[in-house]
Amino acid sequence: MVLFEEVQKSYDGETLVVKNLNLSLGRGEFMTMLGPSGSGKTTCLMMVAGFETATHGEIYINGKPINSVPPHKRGIGMVFQNYALFPHMTIAENLAFPLEVRGINKADATKKVQRALDMVQMGDGSFHGRRPAQLSGGQQQRVALARALVFEPELVLMDEPLGALDKQLREHMQYEIKHIHESLGVSVIYVTHDQSEALTMSDRVAVFNDGVIQQLAPPEELYEKPQNSFVAQFIGENNTLHGVVTDIKGNECKVRIADGTELKAERVNVDAVGDKTTISLRPERVEIVPGKAGDTVEAVIEELIYLGDHIRVRMNVCGNDEFVAKVRNRGERWDLKVGERRKIGWNVSDCKALDYTGP
Repeated sequence: MVLFEEVQKSYDGETLVVKNLNLSLGRGEFMTMLGPSGSGKTTCLMMVAGFETATHGEIYINGKPINSVPPHKRGIGMVFQNYALFPHMTIAENLAFPLEVRGINKADATKKVQRALDMVQMGDGSFHGRRPAQLSGGQQQRVALARALVFEPELVLMDEPLGALDKQLREHMQYEIKHIHESLGVSVIYVTHDQSEALTMSDRVAVFNDGVIQQLAPPEELYEKPQNSFVAQFIGENNTLHGVVTDIKGNECKVRIADGTELKAERVNVDAVGDKTTISLRPERVEIVPGKAGDTVEAVIEELIYLGDHIRVRMNVCGNDEFVAKVRNRGERWDLKVGERRKIGWNVSDCKALDYTGP
């Protein structure tokens, strides 16, 4: 559906904001471009929309180059964080506008407007005559989504559309957008810096940093099998320990941490004995008083935070006093105490030896 070929973008002729991007979006796919501010994700979206021009390379939609095609002729639906609704128009008029400019007759336009409002659960007739200022933020965002879908585009671009909503409404809208996408089968490129949005809605996620895609994979693979330290740190909460590789056997290696502790880890970005490495370990994979865990070390409990569904346990482990374990709340009394020493452990397959990011 969309293809980037060797695309570069520079605003000043020297610094590349997007560097040699090669990326394809399948028909009907929901792809999220995820990354911190300044990573190049929004620039990529704006180049597809036609609001920015590629400095080098070509972008294709349905096999046709679009670099020289003006935005209004690309047939793309757009949803922005600030809604971009016409304040002087009613909701029905806002939705009818993109149909009018495409020459669709009034009777067909009325049907399409009703169908689009039904999709976002605003089709009961009470909203048609209102203006945007008379709606809540969540309702305005629904209208903006309906307007992007009303002319039945094959491709919809969404630029942080839920950023202005409160947490509960944002999470509800994530599921709603996901279900609308599944029912319509449109292709979607979604830009966000919110990892939970990316994991919730996407078929694949492209993690951007410094103008380069660090990893492109389905959500589960990104979380379970990060290819480098940036991805491991950016997707979900993550414990890190720095050390030197002392032994390699197949897909496993041994790593000596700065305090002398030796741990086993799964090799990801490690080539040879003597390499420096950063070990990555998810908090929910850490067991306190482990059963069949592969590695055990001593930890000193520094802090306990009750979060309802789990207890966040911050510990000092191998010299890192920001090491975290998540203990699931099973309903029984938990007897952990600040200051006490406990044995903790994890499976070797959950401990990843990645590229070095230490001092």
